[in-house]
Amino acid sequence: MKAAVQDSYGAEHITIKSVERPKPGPGQVLVQVTVATMNAADWHLASGEMQVVKIAEGLRRPKAYVKGTDACGVVVEVGPGTSDFSVGDKVFGSMKGAFADYAVADNDRLGLSPDGVASEALASLAIAGVTALQAVETSDLKGASVIVNGASGGVGHYAVQLANIYGASSVDAVCSTKNAGMVKELGANNVIDYQTDDFTAGDYDVVIDCVVNRSIGNLHRSLNPGGRLVLVGAGKDKPGPLGPIPKIIWSQCRFLFSNRSAKLVSAKETRERLEKLAAFHADGRLRTIVDTEFKLEEIAQAYELLGSRRAAGKLLIRP
Repeated sequence: MKAAVQDSYGAEHITIKSVERPKPGPGQVLVQVTVATMNAADWHLASGEMQVVKIAEGLRRPKAYVKGTDACGVVVEVGPGTSDFSVGDKVFGSMKGAFADYAVADNDRLGLSPDGVASEALASLAIAGVTALQAVETSDLKGASVIVNGASGGVGHYAVQLANIYGASSVDAVCSTKNAGMVKELGANNVIDYQTDDFTAGDYDVVIDCVVNRSIGNLHRSLNPGGRLVLVGAGKDKPGPLGPIPKIIWSQCRFLFSNRSAKLVSAKETRERLEKLAAFHADGRLRTIVDTEFKLEEIAQAYELLGSRRAAGKLLIRP
């Protein structure tokens, strides 16, 4: 099968090769990929910019030879003792080596694709959608004033919509002027241009920060008493060797004796969360914005755009 592979750190080392088709183990299925999607995590894992990634994924080369994590496709083989899915089922979620013709997936990190929802949308839900869902579900948004920093990105554009679904009284969005129209269409009440205005001068009940490019002190200042700060992963800001760890530690220290709170959210994909997001899509309350679709052979261009941190919505990879 064709696959995007990498044998040393640096996105420039990702190439397309013919590799052996993987076999599903117990509790797994083999999926023929219809479409895959990219996330900020794909860049961090490929680039090796953060030393913490190398400690976890391999000091000299990435542990994952075939790249990609999120996709939608059709089950073509089930592993031993597997009964959750059958050959021919359309599924979506987190997969191992998704930038390929076929990928293996654990059953508990997949959802069954509902009728009427495009594959492009379903492929985008695993990391970005689940992260946004966790951010809003843990923040008690009913009646709250919310601001999403990085509102036009993969996680951010879902967070704006989900904040409205979960009952926020108002949802402000931070992004560039060129993406202001898009986030307003998704439900943002006000749009703040990060290039000219300082959103931390506001007063909010909840700040969902998908960029992590402001100081913890400023973020604390932007919250009302009892307010909640949600830091989403490593963000899109260029990371240092330790990635988001220093800010995570400092946020816990800064908020320790405060009447405000801070937490970090990273995706924990489950079937329940995936299928909840798919249901929101099916009933029209949630949309997926696609920036650009690439063929698998265009993987270099896809990583270049991903690394620029300028994509609005999601980037798709078509085998």
